[in-house]
Amino acid sequence: MTKVTENQSGWLLRNSLIMTLLLGFALSLACEHTAQAKPITIKLATLVPKGSDYFKVLQDMANDWSRISNGRVKVLLYPGGIVGDETDMVRKMHIGQLQAAAISTQGLQDIDKSVYALNYPMMVHSWDELDWLRDHLGETIKNNFHDKGFTLLFWADVGWVYFFSTRPILKPQDVKDLKLFTRANDFADLDLWKTAGFNPVPLTMNDVLPGLQTGLINVVQAPAFIALSSQWFGIANHMLDLPWAAMSGGLVITNDAWSKIPPTLQDTLKKAARHEAQRIHDTIRYHSDDAVDIMKEHGLIVHEPSEKVKQMWQDETESYYPKFKGVLVSDKMHERLMELWPKLKAYRQSKQDSTTQAHD
Repeated sequence: MTKVTENQSGWLLRNSLIMTLLLGFALSLACEHTAQAKPITIKLATLVPKGSDYFKVLQDMANDWSRISNGRVKVLLYPGGIVGDETDMVRKMHIGQLQAAAISTQGLQDIDKSVYALNYPMMVHSWDELDWLRDHLGETIKNNFHDKGFTLLFWADVGWVYFFSTRPILKPQDVKDLKLFTRANDFADLDLWKTAGFNPVPLTMNDVLPGLQTGLINVVQAPAFIALSSQWFGIANHMLDLPWAAMSGGLVITNDAWSKIPPTLQDTLKKAARHEAQRIHDTIRYHSDDAVDIMKEHGLIVHEPSEKVKQMWQDETESYYPKFKGVLVSDKMHERLMELWPKLKAYRQSKQDSTTQAHD
């Protein structure tokens, strides 16, 4: 048997280590190449109907992401609520069946209720005021989302919410005499409506039309384009021309899915998404009520309340703000909002004064 000298043993050990390192490096390169070759698929759901302006924005964003990433990031769109309502979308993102969703504030509440601070009824009276409120609360809400496992890519606006009913309504009591659609499983919202003297009936979005057809409900709150695209106005053909709230929303993606996108791409993709969202801000939000004109051509009757009735709604609605504390939003968020409220009113007055001066 040949005896291995001490020098030969050292040579063998060094070469063995070098081969191990080289093999490890080769394997890491192979793994990296495989990871890069495999596209990252983002399944994105929304209630907005296919072919709508909102859907086109999401479609363009999906195309931008594919182009920017050279096909490494692929977005699959599921419009029209085909995967369920917004509560279903949030649940499916939690368990990994979906990675992203473009949803309204109602859906975002299922992630973190702090977002409801942007949608206190009759608090903001214009899109400018909503922007002002977002500027003051948006960062806190985004951080809350992140802590719950979601990244907010951009804010978007759905439209002004109105009451649509099967018979004429003007005063708050007119709505209280009817059966009002509320979101299924939102028990806090249900209790608040009951406390305010209304008659809420919880349903899923897919059950609203059958509910109107059977008389289970006879009044709904919705942005105009939702009432149009869902054909609710065909039965609930009376609209109270009183903007109840500016329904906003946003595009969220799970932190897990976002982390799988290479950091070198994240900023560019986020900028592309926000570029498309700017179209909503610049164009769509200011034409969201065009749907009212379309529905009027097909039989919708719009009821204009007097200034006295508008103030009646404003006073009654504001009287319930204290009840939102700790229920719709946390105590801390409610208190912050109440601190901002006088400043928001001052901002509104300054805008009105500027408009008056411009006319003079």
